[in-house]
Amino acid sequence: MERWSRHSCPVPVLLAIHALLWGNGVYTFLLNGPRVKCPHPATNCLQETFNRVFEHLGCLGCQSGCQPGYIMTANPKYHVTEGDLTGSYDYQNITIPNTRNVSEPEWLCLSGDTCPWGFFSSKIDATDACSYCGEGCRSCQSYDNCDHCVMGYKLTKTKLPNGREASLCVSSGVECPSPPDNCEHKTFVSQIVGCQGCMYCKDGYLPTYNPSYRRPPENQTDMYLYQGIRITGSLEVMEPRYTCYLGSSCPSGWVNVTRGDFLTCEEIRDDTIG
Repeated sequence: MERWSRHSCPVPVLLAIHALLWGNGVYTFLLNGPRVKCPHPATNCLQETFNRVFEHLGCLGCQSGCQPGYIMTANPKYHVTEGDLTGSYDYQNITIPNTRNVSEPEWLCLSGDTCPWGFFSSKIDATDACSYCGEGCRSCQSYDNCDHCVMGYKLTKTKLPNGREASLCVSSGVECPSPPDNCEHKTFVSQIVGCQGCMYCKDGYLPTYNPSYRRPPENQTDMYLYQGIRITGSLEVMEPRYTCYLGSSCPSGWVNVTRGDFLTCEEIRDDTIG
C-alpha cells in the first residue's frame, strides 16, 4: 500500500503574522510576550527577534534573515506530521500545538547562497529564502509541485482537497529494513528493486554502491515478498543499493558515475546495474 509522504503547512508562520497582525497591535503583543530562549536556537541569524519561543507557534528561528554568507532556509523538522497531532503541550509555561516541534526552529541559516536539494528559491518579504519542496522531493518549483523524487519514492499527480493539482512524491510506506547510516532522507522499499538506499548523504560522505545488494548466483530465488512488496529474487532487500561512504573520493575499485543530477561511487565491473 502506498502512502502520501508529506510535511504540513509550507507557508511560513511569519507570513501569516504579517497578513493578519500588522497594524492591530497583536504583532507588538507577540514580541512583548514571555522571552523564552529556543531550546536549540538557530545560528547566524541577522537579528534575534524571532529566535525565541512564541505562544502557539514554537521557535521561529531566523525569520528576519541571515548574516552575510548564509541563506534563510526552511526547516521541515519544525512541523510534526506523525503521532498525536491534536492538542498541545507546554514548554516553560508557553503553550505549543502538537503540530510544532519547539526543539526545531522554523527557519535556519545555511552556509552559501544557493538552495540545497529538496528546496526551491523564494522570497520572504524582501529576503531571499529556500522553501521546502515536500518530503521525498529532490527538486521543484513550489511546494507539492515536485519535478523529481529521491529513490524510494515515485512522482504521482493528484488533486488536493482544495481542488488544486499537485505532484507528490509517494513511497510504499515500508521503510528499508537496514537503512544506511548518514543518509539525508528516509529510505523505503520499492516494488521489484527492493531498497534503493541513499541518494544524498551527509557532508563528508558519498553515495556508494553496495555489492551485497545483488545476491550471488547461488542465493538467487524467484520473486519474493517483503511486507507485501514483491522483490526480484536476484536482489537482497536487507541490503541497500547505495550506502554512505566516509571520504571525499570513491574507495579503491570504485569510480564516480553521474546519475541525473547526483554522483555515486560505482564498483568497476561489467554488469553494473543501470
